[in-house]
Amino acid sequence: MATTFDDSLMNEIRSRNNIVQVVGDYVSLKKAGGSYKGLCPFHGEKTPSFTVNESRQFFYCFGCQAGGDVISFVMEMHGYAFPEAVRHLADRVGVDIPERSPRYNDGPRPSSRRRESAPPGERRARSKREKTPYYAVGAAAQSFFTDALNAMQGAACRDYIHGRGLRSETVKKYGLGYAPDRWDGLAEQLRLGRQDLSIAQALGLIAPRKSGDGHYDRFRHRLMFPIRGLGGDIIGFGGRALEGSRLDTNAEQKPAKYINSPDSPVYSKGEALYGLYEARQAMRAEGRVIVVEGNIDVLMVAQAGLNAVVAPMGTALTPDQCRLIRRFVPKAVLIYDGDTAGRAAGRKGAEMCLAEGLQTSLVTLPDGEDPDSYVAEHGAHALAKLVDEATPAWTFLVDWALTEHAYDRDPSAATPRVVDALVPVADSLPDRRERELRLRALGELLRLDAHTMASFVNEARSKRRPAFNPRETPSNRVVQAAAPPPERELRLLQLMLMTPECRLLFRGRDAGELVTSETALGAMESLADMAEEDAEVIPATFVSNVPDPTLRALLAESLVAELPATNPTHDMNQLLRQLRIDAIQRRIKGLTSALEAANRRGDDDAALAVLAEKRAYHSEIESLKRDH
Repeated sequence: MATTFDDSLMNEIRSRNNIVQVVGDYVSLKKAGGSYKGLCPFHGEKTPSFTVNESRQFFYCFGCQAGGDVISFVMEMHGYAFPEAVRHLADRVGVDIPERSPRYNDGPRPSSRRRESAPPGERRARSKREKTPYYAVGAAAQSFFTDALNAMQGAACRDYIHGRGLRSETVKKYGLGYAPDRWDGLAEQLRLGRQDLSIAQALGLIAPRKSGDGHYDRFRHRLMFPIRGLGGDIIGFGGRALEGSRLDTNAEQKPAKYINSPDSPVYSKGEALYGLYEARQAMRAEGRVIVVEGNIDVLMVAQAGLNAVVAPMGTALTPDQCRLIRRFVPKAVLIYDGDTAGRAAGRKGAEMCLAEGLQTSLVTLPDGEDPDSYVAEHGAHALAKLVDEATPAWTFLVDWALTEHAYDRDPSAATPRVVDALVPVADSLPDRRERELRLRALGELLRLDAHTMASFVNEARSKRRPAFNPRETPSNRVVQAAAPPPERELRLLQLMLMTPECRLLFRGRDAGELVTSETALGAMESLADMAEEDAEVIPATFVSNVPDPTLRALLAESLVAELPATNPTHDMNQLLRQLRIDAIQRRIKGLTSALEAANRRGDDDAALAVLAEKRAYHSEIESLKRDH
């Protein structure tokens, strides 16, 4: 049975979920005139083209043409089907949804011509319906690990947690758990709970036995870190090995210290960040994020009061992760261990973040220190001070290059090597002016005149590729080329969309003759139908359901644009008059061809009839112009 929602319920859900607040949970928005702008969450971009209009409760991206109302945004963001998106928004504001309701068959009703299709655009991820079983298995596993941590069998794991100085509130906030020292504890629990074991296998929680039937647990005797998606669902796990497992029969072959979930339909380690769900509110409040190397580091830094902290998923920082950060905040502070590997990772991370347009700075801890040990020895305030005084990434990279190539010992020999190392980094910066300024400052630091510096730069570019070439993610919304409606017809449709009186003015017109664009005509007739039925038109919802991608994009742009104040009904009448003139002129053009044909045939009667009709049309045009 289809899920249904009535008008009053939908209106309440929409009115209580301000689109700026909902989008702001995922995207860092800045006021821009009467709207808000930010980086589009649906495609990779460095310059904000994503706009949210609060008064019209509509979002639109000028880069990938994603657009719609608050429900469309949640559907697109999470891959939800319409009913799931409605329930998500209802839960967000505490609106109860009855089991059955008399209207809306699985989607919004933009017109009397009911459309069965969901809001258009290709989905960035699988639908919520497809993901739900994975979330269910992840939640079941999380419950199992939590129960195990609190049971007698979790004593060793609790001792480890307390030994690391983790407080109970931190354990609870991040949902830490324990994978028991058994071969099939989780597998058996999932089987008894009638969970889909094939999904559990796809999530990397269990694996089939090499001999015989059944499965065994992939995580055994480990501290478990659940990984949450942006909606809070469990999408994967990380597990840290604990000492003293009864299952370790080979003393020479120790288990891997950390293992993580493999990529799955709901999880990609190169696109996820540990702790992002827990950190997102603090990130927005502070306008920055702290990036550390590991899960334990996240917990210790957060526990020290720096809650806007995340970590990559057991890998080096990736472009996708940097872009994910930029959706929330413009600034990143990278904290790396003070050993050689940590400094190397810091350099690569800095290059990556700069290339993705993040304002980046670095904290390099003393050799042998990590955030955990540093907080234990120096206190939370000392770490906070390091973060506040972090070295700007470009300064860090310049210092590294000078040291790496021994500039202080032999400047003349080191200079071209320093330039070779830093030009690729400068070239990866998204802003052209910033690239020029960085290279100019580098030349001054190296005491090179402009001509010599330019020669070194050109030489570096000729023999080396950039150290990091940012991967541009193409839009997942490929809009097929289609003829847009003529400007006047588009403006007429915009007026009808935004003004109820204009819809009434359209009724009774010979619309088929006035409007040449079939897509625009269909939308106009739908709006006119709704006016005749006295049905409410929600512009954001109507536009979300326009089937033609070209027209949908044009209307979406108008919903987020700052249009000049006008008299809509006056403008509507003027447009209708001009469209009538345009239609008559098209008719006259056709009559001209008919007259030429009649003259060629020598048909004087037909020619005279055509001339009379042309004169009547010209008179009508003059009359319409006088009325103006």
